[in-house]
Amino acid sequence: MRILFLAQRVPFPPNRGDKITTSNLVRHLVRGHEVTVAALADGRRDLGYAEELRRLGVARVLVERLAPLRARISAVLGLAGSGPFTIPYFRSRRLHAAVAALPDPDLVYAYSSSMAPYATARAARVMHFGELDSDKWAQYAARARGPARWAYAREARTLLGFEREVARTFDVSIVITEAERKLFRERIPEVDPLVVPNGVDLSRFTPGPPAARDPDRIVFTGVMDYPPNVEAVRRFAHEVLPRVRLVRPGARFEIVGARPCRAVRELHDGESVFVVGEVAETASYLRKAALAVAPLDIARGLQNKVLEAMACACPVVASPAAARGVEAVPGEHLFVEEGAEATARRVVELMRDGELRARMGARARARIEERYRWERVFEQVDGILERALERRRGR
Repeated sequence: MRILFLAQRVPFPPNRGDKITTSNLVRHLVRGHEVTVAALADGRRDLGYAEELRRLGVARVLVERLAPLRARISAVLGLAGSGPFTIPYFRSRRLHAAVAALPDPDLVYAYSSSMAPYATARAARVMHFGELDSDKWAQYAARARGPARWAYAREARTLLGFEREVARTFDVSIVITEAERKLFRERIPEVDPLVVPNGVDLSRFTPGPPAARDPDRIVFTGVMDYPPNVEAVRRFAHEVLPRVRLVRPGARFEIVGARPCRAVRELHDGESVFVVGEVAETASYLRKAALAVAPLDIARGLQNKVLEAMACACPVVASPAAARGVEAVPGEHLFVEEGAEATARRVVELMRDGELRARMGARARARIEERYRWERVFEQVDGILERALERRRGR
């Protein structure tokens, strides 16, 4: 089958949320199909990954660089219209032209609703929403003030309208958690999406020896210019860590992830907070830490940072928002805490109790092996491709 795979970022390497999913999906699809990838590059470095996709077996790679200034201008101009401003942000005339010049595929697999405008209507079409981005903007609006509040609320409303139209016109819609499916059916009741969770590479994210864990080390992983991540680490460093250090003076908080913005870099003091930045792989940090934290206030879908820590048998203390999409039992596979005081108490408990860390870590790893193997995800995807083809034939 000829498949056109659309992604808003080049699906390689698997080093951030969306790329983890798209990279693994492409790896699977090329095993049995002729795959063309069309994607936007998030900078010069991203452009270089096109060659890596060819090495994976991708037949054609169409990549256009997303110029940040032009994209922002397009988004701002979009405010003057009636549609969402995030869709113009991801618009590229050159990529549109390149995709239009392709022979018609049998199936289009689009990751993220922002790529829907690139999908030909002359093929079976799968939309991998992941989550409803409109709800994320609604959460931003609830926390913002002044003009930002208006802009975010407008985006939530107009983007939901766009997502509704996409869901109606594509043959299959995919979300990644049951919680997201419930929200989807409330907002877009005429479409029932399928649930396909993210997977974890269990050969990369593996447990280390319990003795290697530093009982005073806390780790956070994620892309560090993403606003919810920035807010989470700042709040943890300012509100939770001081409470922890009253009891554990040697506690250190490591922030591991690419592109730390200024607000994150300023947290680094070389004593209690260490901004590590981008690393080749995060698993080694997860193996050495006493625990991982995910104190996000705004979180949609399924948090890869939580799954990867669990796969490394690293105990997790997560906020309710960060834990919402994970198929795990609080208190058995991970801890879910809300507020600085409760979070600090749980962090200190894990630092003090090595047996608890080992027990929680082992249960977490077992849960990931049971529910989040990529092999299970691929089986679901194969069935979805057939379903999309059948629905297209029935139209």
